[in-house]
Amino acid sequence: MAESPTGNTDRGIGSGNWQFFIPMWLQKSFGPWLMYGGSGYWFTSGVSKNNWWLFGYTLQRQITDFWSVGIELYHTMAKNQFNDEETYVNIGTVYDFSKLHHILFSMGRGIQ
Repeated sequence: MAESPTGNTDRGIGSGNWQFFIPMWLQKSFGPWLMYGGSGYWFTSGVSKNNWWLFGYTLQRQITDFWSVGIELYHTMAKNQFNDEETYVNIGTVYDFSKLHHILFSMGRGIQ
């Protein structure tokens, strides 16, 4: 994935530099349960920027034909010399209007 430098970095929107993400994700489903996760490496250009790893895991359960709930845990290494590693946990739900149209509600917080 290539991420272009859009947004205003003075306002904290965007990184201000090109970034490239190389992911490796795996997925397994069993009955109404779905789990997926993996890791990826971000290549970041710019002064004071580090290349960094992202790790994530999600467990999701289909409640009805159109509704599912899940929990996600992810961790990032330090993104630059001013940041520390970060770990987050989120819970969420997905409502499927159709095979092509969905809405995702999610909330979470940092735990590290």
